Formats: sequence, C-alpha cells, structure tokens
Amino acid sequence: MPYNHHYEDGRIVQGFQYPNAVLPEFIDFMFDYWIPNCAEDYFKKRDGKALNYLPKLLAKNASSVLQVRYKT
Repeated sequence: MPYNHHYEDGRIVQGFQYPNAVLPEFIDFMFDYWIPNCAEDYFKKRDGKALNYLPKLLAKNASSVLQVRYKT
C-alpha cells in the first residue's frame, strides 16, 4: 500500500506499507535468514555495539527470549 511519509523537515516521500497479513513471513525471514546470514556484516558497518546482542538473537530459543514470533 503506498502512502505519503512526512518528515519533520517538511519532506514528503512516497513509502510503501505491506499488509499486516505478511508480517509472519517477514518475521520468519528475519530470524531464519537475515539475522544468521546478514546481521553481523550489517552491524559491523553501522553499529558495532549491536554485535554484542547477536548471540541472543542467534540462540536456538531466540523467539522466546525476544517474544517476537507470532503465535499460531
């Protein structure tokens, strides 16, 4: 769904919001692919302090630690 995103400095850009129905797929993608395969390189370049939290995200039980996974 396209929408106009308004920044505090007055800029308006067209953004896109996915339907809430695809949120479970996004969460799966983040936990199952992006965090294990991409997060380390991403945060090395942007926020080295965040690397300290990756072991918790990569833990086998990450979903219960963060309480982020959707309930089925």
